[in-house]
Amino acid sequence: MTTIVCFIIITFFMAGTLGFLCYRSSIWNFVDVIYYPLAAVGVLLLFASNSTQRELFELDQLLDKHKTQIQEIDSKIPDLETMRNGELIEASFHLVAAISDFNTGCSKTSRFDPRCIVAGRVDNSISAFINATKVKYSSPELRLLGACSAADRLLEDMLAKGELSSLIGDELIAQYRTVLGKNYQPLDYLSVISEAEAFKQRAIGRYARMRAFDQASLGGGARLHNAVLANNYESKKLILNMHKSEIDFGKTLLQRLYPCFVFPKKNYETFAQWTNTRLNVQRDITQIARDRIRLQESSEVDPFLLWVNLNLWPMILVVALALKFAKGTAVMRFATAAFNRRHSTRRLQDQD
Repeated sequence: MTTIVCFIIITFFMAGTLGFLCYRSSIWNFVDVIYYPLAAVGVLLLFASNSTQRELFELDQLLDKHKTQIQEIDSKIPDLETMRNGELIEASFHLVAAISDFNTGCSKTSRFDPRCIVAGRVDNSISAFINATKVKYSSPELRLLGACSAADRLLEDMLAKGELSSLIGDELIAQYRTVLGKNYQPLDYLSVISEAEAFKQRAIGRYARMRAFDQASLGGGARLHNAVLANNYESKKLILNMHKSEIDFGKTLLQRLYPCFVFPKKNYETFAQWTNTRLNVQRDITQIARDRIRLQESSEVDPFLLWVNLNLWPMILVVALALKFAKGTAVMRFATAAFNRRHSTRRLQDQD
């Protein structure tokens, strides 16, 4: 600091003296030609040295704008009544996964157990559903939406792939859609249990009617049919128990999909749109914050430019300003001399 102050004092003193003594010189006509380009270069250097600060300022403004948007979006969150107990939801879906675990246990025992046969058939669809329930979402509501959408696909896939008999599968899907349409409240768990039991009773009744119809359709051949089945009693028993296992499986599935039956899907298009909008703005905020950190870490100025800007350029500006000061001194000295000459001439004329 002392150096630059001394340099300013000496330079301006010398420039003032030069302008005072050499006020008649024509060199002062070219001072502006030197001064203004140097001033323009100084502005460019200042602009270049502050480019990082300007970018940071623009990012800060953009960040504030997005934070304001987040506040506005949060103030307009849709009001939804749904299950928010994550542990209860997790427990319900985990019991669905128990079917897949049961199939794994069957590999160590007899594969001819009817329950193992049914569990093995539905294992792929159940596993796909469980994987869908484990996907990470930004909110419990979206996680529940994803899981219940997977539940819709689960039932359709099981029937389409023949993992369940059409006799039981059709009844299960019909009951599932019926319960969904009733829009139960989160505390209506007992109602869902009753719906699952109603499915079981209807499925049993439908199966019984089907067997009775088969027996009646045989007519006179019923005796022969029964004789054949008597010789294959184990096959008959296996088929009967498989249908019972499918019914038990369907009842369990309806009970464990309880969170989906108390889930207000009709309002979730609005909520999903709100969530996506918020996620997009939040993603932009995160990216802006990363850009700001990266800009701060990578803001490297050219060493030569920095040295010129910090050391040489102040001296050049002082010299340019001193030249302007010298010109001003010369102009004042020239004007004073001209005034004195006119005054002396007028006085001589008055004496004559």
